[in-house]
Amino acid sequence: MRIAFVETLSELARAHDNLMLLTGDLGFGVFENFRKEFPDRFLNAGVQESNMMGMAAGMALAGKTVFVYSIIPFATMRCFEFIRNDVCAHNANVKIVGVGQGYSYSIYGHTHHAIEDVGALRSLPNLKIIAPGDPLEARAATQAIAETDGPFYLRLGKRGEPNIHEKPPLFEIGKGIVVHDGADVALFVSGGMLEHAAQARQMLAERGVSAALISMPTIKPIDANLIREYASRVRVILAIEEHNVIGGLGSAVAEVLAESPHHPQFKRMGVPDVFGVRIGSQEYMRNQMGISKEHIVETALALLGDNKPKTQSPATNEHNLYSTNPPLPLGERVGVRGPTDKKISVVVVCYFDELNIRALYHRLTNVLRATAPDYEIIYVNDASPDNAESVLRELAAQDPRLTVINHARNFGGQIAFTSGMRQATGDAVILMDGDLQDPPELIPEFIQQWQAGHQVVYGVRRQREASMGAFKQWLYHMFYVTFSKLAYVRVPLDAGEFSLMARVVVDHVNAMPERDRFIRGLRAWVGYKSVGIPYVRPERYDGRASVSTRGLISAFRWARKAIFSFSYKPLEWITHLAFAAMGVAVLGIIYYTISFFVADAPRGFSTLIVVVLFFAAVQLLSVSFIGEYVGRIFEETKQRPQYIIRDIINDHRNPPAESA
Repeated sequence: MRIAFVETLSELARAHDNLMLLTGDLGFGVFENFRKEFPDRFLNAGVQESNMMGMAAGMALAGKTVFVYSIIPFATMRCFEFIRNDVCAHNANVKIVGVGQGYSYSIYGHTHHAIEDVGALRSLPNLKIIAPGDPLEARAATQAIAETDGPFYLRLGKRGEPNIHEKPPLFEIGKGIVVHDGADVALFVSGGMLEHAAQARQMLAERGVSAALISMPTIKPIDANLIREYASRVRVILAIEEHNVIGGLGSAVAEVLAESPHHPQFKRMGVPDVFGVRIGSQEYMRNQMGISKEHIVETALALLGDNKPKTQSPATNEHNLYSTNPPLPLGERVGVRGPTDKKISVVVVCYFDELNIRALYHRLTNVLRATAPDYEIIYVNDASPDNAESVLRELAAQDPRLTVINHARNFGGQIAFTSGMRQATGDAVILMDGDLQDPPELIPEFIQQWQAGHQVVYGVRRQREASMGAFKQWLYHMFYVTFSKLAYVRVPLDAGEFSLMARVVVDHVNAMPERDRFIRGLRAWVGYKSVGIPYVRPERYDGRASVSTRGLISAFRWARKAIFSFSYKPLEWITHLAFAAMGVAVLGIIYYTISFFVADAPRGFSTLIVVVLFFAAVQLLSVSFIGEYVGRIFEETKQRPQYIIRDIINDHRNPPAESA
């Protein structure tokens, strides 16, 4: 946006001799060409923004069109009094240009964060506030404010925002711009959040939600007619901005809706009323403050609630995104209709899933309310190092059906599932990861098969996420093939923990005392009638790599643990190697005995070294195999608890006693 502004300003300066540019000792790189072309119309006022604002007001009252440029906190809050008394009170033709909207200067701390400026300036009479959403809007806005008399505040980004509009938009001060129309949700957006909102709109479309995308480059005066129009025909309105929720676009939209006869579900999506104390990149800060594209999607879905979107079609519903089977009504394939009256427990393991929690929770509750009205959700927080626990506590405070188990430390995914299974009270228990790679929309199909008589229903990954890459996908597939050849129980190929287990199976698995647990192996060992449901495994909802190089190393350790827990083949290999080595030794003795009588015995150490190294390798391999089993015996004999629970929120298995 900044470059678009500078280029447009230079074009305007060529056409208008009375245009002046003042800067507060910055922007020299971007204004170098302007300064060379218009040396008498460029003034560096130095680090004295308040005086600069007074100078600009004086020039404007003398007939000049004055642009004042600085970083937003310096151009607005540092000299607020001068803006009020010198510029606005005199309705001076001064254009205040602030660069670095929101968290553009994120790493410099809250002194450079621009999250209160609109709220402070919106109360000033005569001042109009413009916050363009992309470079095309910035170019049009610069030209419009230059040609309109009176004070303006132009709020710009600086990080090279992309164009969202396919062509220059029809820009008019005081009017919003409909980028895309929609029927279910209206996304009103200001500033650089237009890019995230556009991505969120596409994500909502993939979930069958029709979302309108409306850029609001003018925050004051707000386009009240456009807001009222959408309030009359959509169910949800979100006001999205990289600014404090108090005083910005969200407040302006709320003021219009408060006086409107139509009242859709409404949410201000901006920065909470706090200072950012955990500093990172601009994207990191947006995630921390709950205004990422993922947060936009989950908020829209949550406000839509149980109502199906008007525009949902078979081509875009969640079932078709993941399932390889045709989307049939509940029970149609197996002859069972309607929701189950049995209690369903869903166990979700959470580790580094802060950004996934809300979306998974809302999708889960929507599915469960329709298919299993009697349900509970158990989140196992396996000492996640992010802010997952705070998010879970907030949700649990609102929903008594949500149980949160907080582990004292990270015990690993298999133990976390065990912890959740022992807490579950349902007639059937569903296991799933917290990264939304196990789609909740397949749960109705799991329940169908359970009602049809299968005690175990598991998901089969017919297609993994593309980001894993062909080599890693091949490694995972080869593990399942190898494990199926070695294990003494049959574990289905490409079946993970994502599954439904009937209560009888859960009780048997819970009763097993072993500490080195491999859930899918234990599930297979118990037996009972089972069936697989093929599905397409999506990417992680938060966009993180599903299997990193470090994660691949952990996966190798996990694979080794699984094999040694469910196979004695390595011990059999030692026996076979021993017999083979004995055979080689016998043959060697015979050969050298014959050679001794027929010819001279071979001299030198080569043969001896080869034989010694061979048998040493066999011995080391044998010892390592035996060590794996001995190590597991050692762990079992310690009798340590498998996990330690720090606390449980909404404990349904051991509810607190009611006071008399």
